Amino acid sequence: CSETFFEDAAHMKEHMPEVYRLLCQFYRQQPVPLAISVM
Repeated sequence: CSETFFEDAAHMKEHMPEVYRLLCQFYRQQPVPLAISVM
């Protein structure tokens, strides 16, 4: 799971959002950047 978190984070975030969230907290990283809204 950890390898996928770093190598294919977008896929993990889409298909396993809870696991992605937990790994973000564990590693204190967010490999898929948050969307930035411009207004």
